[in-house]
Amino acid sequence: MKILILIFIGLSLPNQLQAKDTITWVTEHFEPYYINSGPLANQGIGDRINQALIDELPEYDHVTQYMPILRITSALKNGEKISVTTYLKNPKDKEFAQYSITSLVVPPLELTMRMDDWENQWQQANPISLIKLLKNDYLIGIAGRRYYGDNLSPILYDTETYPNGTYNVQSTHYRSLADMVSRGRIDATIGYAAELKYYQHISTETEKLVSVPIIENPDILYAYVVMPKNEWGYMLKMKIDKVLHRIRNTVEYQSIMYDWFGKTPKLEEAITTRFSSND
Repeated sequence: MKILILIFIGLSLPNQLQAKDTITWVTEHFEPYYINSGPLANQGIGDRINQALIDELPEYDHVTQYMPILRITSALKNGEKISVTTYLKNPKDKEFAQYSITSLVVPPLELTMRMDDWENQWQQANPISLIKLLKNDYLIGIAGRRYYGDNLSPILYDTETYPNGTYNVQSTHYRSLADMVSRGRIDATIGYAAELKYYQHISTETEKLVSVPIIENPDILYAYVVMPKNEWGYMLKMKIDKVLHRIRNTVEYQSIMYDWFGKTPKLEEAITTRFSSND
């Protein structure tokens, strides 16, 4: 009889007293998307998107955890209950990853170069050709697990045409590569202008660097919330899609982008068009 009573009580407990499922929101060493320390801690683009979604998903418990990029790939492959809110769609990940509708609209990736080189060797060309740099034996630093989009990736990974054109680093997105550019160890790297903005904020004594648009990469980029390709991930995807449809056209949500990227006509048009669609 006691066992039956306990079972009955357990079945009768209100939902809020039962254990919640937990989402681990992943952060990276990827400023200004995720800022883990200092006066701007938790004010990065991804940090703020994380919080906006956490606020809208009270039915889950939430944990924020740093993971290096290779560990993120492994966790997605293993079906772990993780989510990353600023993920570019990478064809290499399609077997184990699924994506929300667009969570973030991003200006095109640009070249980070030494100001002196840009002014004296390239006469302040704006934009500048990545292919021309490679043909002139410039060494471009790239992050091994970072996806540079459909325009740039085929050029950067064309080892047949440019066998010595890239310097590949596995455990970074941008900062250490920008530092190598500043110190003259490589000639350029690729990142968002906002990444250079943050780098210069914390590295004021380094060689002056400049962010220059790339001829071969004029396109706005779109990022998504990624989760594992399993039933848990599918249920989360449906809920996140519903939340994003509701909040991504608000002033508060769009300020996440404008505060770091600046408000340009091109970016405003892209945000308005994309966030008004079902993509």
